[in-house]
Amino acid sequence: QAAVAAVGADAGWVKGHYRAGQALVKLGRFKEAVEAFDGALRHVGEDDPNLQRLRREQEEAREQARRAPEGARDAREAADGARAAGDWEGALELYTRGLSLAGGEGSERLGLLNGRAECLMHMGELRRALQDCDEALRLSPDSLEALLRRGRAREELERFGAAAQDFRGALQLRPTSQVASAGLRRALA
Repeated sequence: QAAVAAVGADAGWVKGHYRAGQALVKLGRFKEAVEAFDGALRHVGEDDPNLQRLRREQEEAREQARRAPEGARDAREAADGARAAGDWEGALELYTRGLSLAGGEGSERLGLLNGRAECLMHMGELRRALQDCDEALRLSPDSLEALLRRGRAREELERFGAAAQDFRGALQLRPTSQVASAGLRRALA
């Protein structure tokens, strides 16, 4: 944001355009990154030592924009596929991208949060997984998936009382859930 604001104040500031482009790539906003690199290239001479690097990074952003999912649903489908293939880091990146495209509410956001929570748990980032589960449950208090994942994360963090509450909540939604039953037994043991 700071780089974009600085470029707004001085449209000829090459470094500002460049930094904005780099930040936008990291945020998964590839089309905007290409535009930021365009801004830098408009103000760089042919003899500038940074010209080739700028062109290369712009082309990389352009290629990522071509491959990037266009919407939250595309991102979720790609992330689900990556997760099924065991590519947890790739799936995490795609779920995060989908969340940036999804907006504030809706079933698509819920699915993205639940998927990302699963990736985070698999990668040992339990506190971040809890945050995603909490947000998913704010969107949909009866999300069985979010309750089960949050229960597992709390169990791993040795918050057994809270885990038991989540597993009980899951059993209220689906009394035949063997996963919730087993989780509740472990949490109470």
